[in-house]
Amino acid sequence: MRLRTLRLAGFKSFAEPLQLEVQPGLSGIVGPNGCGKSNLLEALCWGMGETSFRHMRAQNMDEVVFAGSALRPSVSAAETRLVLELASDEAPSEELAARFALARGQQIDIVRRLVRGEGSVWHVNGREARARDVQLLFADAASGARSLAFVRQGMIADLVTARPEGRRKILEEAAGVAGLYARRHEAELRLAATEQNIARLHDMLGEKTARKKALAKQARAAKRYRELSDAIRRQDSLLACQRWRKAARSAAEAAAQQEADGRALRAMDDELAAAERAAGGARRAHGALEAEAAEAQNAHLAQKHRSDGMQAAAAQVQARLSDVRAQLDQLRQDGARAQSQSEDAAAQVARLAEECAALEARIAERARVYRRRRALSATRAATSVTFDAESATGATIVEIRTEDHIG
Repeated sequence: MRLRTLRLAGFKSFAEPLQLEVQPGLSGIVGPNGCGKSNLLEALCWGMGETSFRHMRAQNMDEVVFAGSALRPSVSAAETRLVLELASDEAPSEELAARFALARGQQIDIVRRLVRGEGSVWHVNGREARARDVQLLFADAASGARSLAFVRQGMIADLVTARPEGRRKILEEAAGVAGLYARRHEAELRLAATEQNIARLHDMLGEKTARKKALAKQARAAKRYRELSDAIRRQDSLLACQRWRKAARSAAEAAAQQEADGRALRAMDDELAAAERAAGGARRAHGALEAEAAEAQNAHLAQKHRSDGMQAAAAQVQARLSDVRAQLDQLRQDGARAQSQSEDAAAQVARLAEECAALEARIAERARVYRRRRALSATRAATSVTFDAESATGATIVEIRTEDHIG
């Protein structure tokens, strides 16, 4: 594998795009201090997959991006492009060859681009790749970012005074087996991960076995539950059917009872209508009776008033009779003294007789009225009083006549 071209853009001190052609026979870079020799070497290592910012002489990986100067502004990304050429007798691993379409004698274009604050992106022959893929590609070619092919300052003295382990590493890299060690390390990592996965799988298998036993027990319980549930549902169905039949019979009986109740209710309605009609007649008869009672009460009150008048008249007659008796007594006392006054007394007696006759006529007329209107007991009582008054009057008249006759 030979490096043909190195292109830089925005990497460290190379703000402008730069393309470096590596011609045959070029083995080193010389120049004054500060001209960028180390930056070129670091750009080559960075493009080969260096991931340590300390080897880039930086505090973090973003410092490889051109930070600007007094005359130039800073840029936001750094990019390196390596153009490699495979020899005709050299072929990459089958995995990388199939993945990136690599073949003998073909050029390989490796691009690494870093955007400030976002990290690096790799492309091999235009296809996106991982940093591990690029590192394996260079390891298979006995090269890489930390390969001994890059002779830096002080490395000659380190090689002379190196320990056997360091010299062994140099010989292995020269023999081209460094890639095998890298792959062996990756395979060991994968094997350790696989062993961990197997151990985890055994743990999971044990958990699954215990879970299977628990699930089997639960399945038996669930099966028993389903069987019992089916039996309960069947019994519930039978019970519901029986309840439905009983409810149907109860509904039929209720319907018959409702029909009978309807007939009874209609009969009761008819009876109620008849009773209401009878009640209406009774109310009308009661009203008539109340009217008659009111008329009778009015008549009784009128008769009472008349009876009171008769009693007042009888009292007046009695008073008049008392006066007459007093006058008669006075006349008997005066009869002896004045004979001449006898004629006047006789005339007076005659006049009184006439008044008594008129009074008797009036009493008789009133008695006839009371006899015609005898409807109440009060009227009969008044009539009796009238009769008594007539008797008293008659007795008085008889007495007067007797006295007159005696006198």
